[in-house]
Amino acid sequence: MVVKYFEYSHKIHVGTVPGKFSLVDPSCGKGAQRDTCESKIGALLKDKSLQEKNHVGPEEAEKLKNIISRPKWEMFFGFYFVMTGLHGVHVVAGMILIFWVMIKTIRRKVGPEYYTVVEGVGLFWHVVDLVWIYLFPLLYLVG
Repeated sequence: MVVKYFEYSHKIHVGTVPGKFSLVDPSCGKGAQRDTCESKIGALLKDKSLQEKNHVGPEEAEKLKNIISRPKWEMFFGFYFVMTGLHGVHVVAGMILIFWVMIKTIRRKVGPEYYTVVEGVGLFWHVVDLVWIYLFPLLYLVG
């Protein structure tokens, strides 16, 4: 979750965010004006000092140029934030459940006669892990 924090904050700083939030002036994106609006990435790529401030090197600047050249790139980042955010919420829930099972085990309320909670939490954790097996290639490796 700490890695996601740094990843999200960097994406927000450079402007790779969904929809109207990707624009320098969100009010500009109403109606047919959308094509004439400047994106935050476009503004970032014009200003070298802004790139240094946001830790954007030449290699990442080239990747950002490729991103904004694609149609509907904001839609991808909408999908990205929703799916990784939902996954993150489930990871936090799983961590809380695992901690809860650990407390029950320490108090000796889980054992050979009662182990259903351990199986249930284990299944939940592995389903969350299985979802990540599909999300990771879809969001990070494809394209």
